[in-house]
Amino acid sequence: MHADMTARRADVPAGTEPQASILVVDDDPTMLELASVFLRQEGHFVSTAPDGSAAWDVLVSQSYDLAIVDLQMPRTNGFELIKLMRDHPAHRDTPVIVITSLSDTASIERAFAAGATTFVTKPVNWPLFSHEVHYVLRASAAEDGLRRARDEAQAINNRKDGLLSIMSHELRTPLNAIIGFAEVLQAHPEGPLGAKSYEDYVAEILGGGRRLLATLNDMFLYSSVLSKDTELREGDYPLSSLASEFDGAMHDRAREHGVRLKLSGFDEAVGLRCDLHLLGRALANLVDNAIKFSPSDGTVSVEANISMDGKLVISVRDEGPGMSEEDIARYLAPFMQSDMSLCRSVEGLGLGLTIAGTLVRLHGAELLFDVRAQGGTIARVLLPQSRLQHKHHPEFASSPARRA
Repeated sequence: MHADMTARRADVPAGTEPQASILVVDDDPTMLELASVFLRQEGHFVSTAPDGSAAWDVLVSQSYDLAIVDLQMPRTNGFELIKLMRDHPAHRDTPVIVITSLSDTASIERAFAAGATTFVTKPVNWPLFSHEVHYVLRASAAEDGLRRARDEAQAINNRKDGLLSIMSHELRTPLNAIIGFAEVLQAHPEGPLGAKSYEDYVAEILGGGRRLLATLNDMFLYSSVLSKDTELREGDYPLSSLASEFDGAMHDRAREHGVRLKLSGFDEAVGLRCDLHLLGRALANLVDNAIKFSPSDGTVSVEANISMDGKLVISVRDEGPGMSEEDIARYLAPFMQSDMSLCRSVEGLGLGLTIAGTLVRLHGAELLFDVRAQGGTIARVLLPQSRLQHKHHPEFASSPARRA
């Protein structure tokens, strides 16, 4: 009997639609015939090949939903054929049922190592064989659906990243111009603006531009954190440099809200290994959150200390209404604020604490909250001792005055 190198629809029972395309590879003509008969009775679309070489000639130009392969064949055996399939992009995920008279464990393990999906031993129990085929095809269809969903999600994610990159440029560029020229107008380099109302308009333009830029920066950073694209660019810096990362902007922010901002303990003598910009951003978000919820004429204190176990502890204290444990858990979730209505008094997307917590954890640190009974909240960033460097004053770490 000659091998059927093309799939035959003529043997499919009348009124039955082919369910799957299957390639049967075996050097035993009787096995080929029996397998073809049983599979076509199930409505499948069947092709056959007498050995691995002939099968590979077909697979070079055609794909199948399932391959049923004998292991012991001349020229190219089953192990080699499966390996060829797994190395080829078009057949990498095609399920393979091995039919073999080999019953030793080593042969079965070798088949699975090559990429076999499952195996059936000879002599074949054909009714059970049909059920095995159905099971493998269903499992393969489910896996294929998962792969397509994964690929679609990856494609959407890639498009999202591209869009965000374009948005980052297209939105920041005009905002930088708006903010920059508003600052120029406030400085009066070419003389006064004229009416007092103009000064107020410029202040509103500048404040609105800065607020919008801060919102966009939060969105882009949060997106980067979600996609795990955020990488630390670490260097060695004195604590004073970390304070400088957020001090100026947060002092301006505090003045806008009528709040005093006090910094202490950011010693020039203590070095810290960190991503200065990202850790500074985390602290700025914590300070900004404290300022938002502090009463007018209140105080926000930011203090750096070395704990008894050698960790650097940066504390942000406010005099606001305080938060419960439930509040803290909720605010650490993205896009959550105490008031989520459009008429809320506190602006922002509700990403500040989420971003702060993520950036802190990237440094191997902890973000903890302490709610005081008399009101107010303390946010503490605990950085590991391994990030501290006392290059200039080694005795700093043991100084009681600097202990938390």
